[in-house]
Amino acid sequence: MATLGQAHRFPTVIPLIAANAAPIVGVFFFGWDLLSIMFLYWMETAVVTFYSLLKVVKVGGLVVLGLLKIVADLHGHLRQRRGPATAPAPAGAPARAGTP
Repeated sequence: MATLGQAHRFPTVIPLIAANAAPIVGVFFFGWDLLSIMFLYWMETAVVTFYSLLKVVKVGGLVVLGLLKIVADLHGHLRQRRGPATAPAPAGAPARAGTP
């Protein structure tokens, strides 16, 4: 495991620490609530996804985008056929309308 003294050997250590410290600093020093932290993680996910797609296109070319569209369409079709994923109701809870 790398230490902070070895951070020059692992250039991703410092941004990783900063990214994981941001929510803690936000809560303790800026009064962030749960919604603010969730928004931060959602935005982080969007940025990571965007750059990952750029890398996929760079490596695989534009053909990969066509394959991704096919997979997304298939997923949408299967979701329509199956319906939304729902968790079972807890034991003893009243049944929801429209469920057997």
